[in-house]
Amino acid sequence: METREYLRRYAYVYLYVAAFFLGLAAMARQSVETVSGFAALPGSSVLIIDAGHGGEDGGTTGAAGTPEAELNLAIARRLEAMLTLMGCQTRMTRTDSASLATEGKTIRARKQSDLRNRVALANQYSDAILISIHQNHFPDPKHDGAQVFHTAGAEELANTMQTALSEALSPHSRRSPKRSQGVYL
Repeated sequence: METREYLRRYAYVYLYVAAFFLGLAAMARQSVETVSGFAALPGSSVLIIDAGHGGEDGGTTGAAGTPEAELNLAIARRLEAMLTLMGCQTRMTRTDSASLATEGKTIRARKQSDLRNRVALANQYSDAILISIHQNHFPDPKHDGAQVFHTAGAEELANTMQTALSEALSPHSRRSPKRSQGVYL
């Protein structure tokens, strides 16, 4: 299945995710102090959209052979367009197929440079929320559905996002948000 056909097929997923981010954008634009027990985004928050992988790091491969990096970028571009239309301040980590690597002679060194540069971009904003998009693959079918990883202090936002993604993508999934441990980005 080509990328365009894949994206068209899952258009309803984008609509659901857009509705979620519309609510998030409304919170950001109105500087609401609390929503559902967690601190909302201040009006100046930047939503950094990270299309995972890129360059020589294509990530996993879809059933039709499409590299994960290509799918991640297509999703990130649409998300960025929707959020911009909603008045959110966004920043993309990458807008084309290239990685952010600026140094390194080996693939491993270039991947490390890419990750460091993504982190440096996110750290330019003191109140940023980073949304990193990935399409993980697990051969065991019990690991099915969307998965949200978060840092300390973002549990409520992660729960909200996990619920929205699970309902849109895989209602049968029993996945719950996980605090990231040992994850660089």
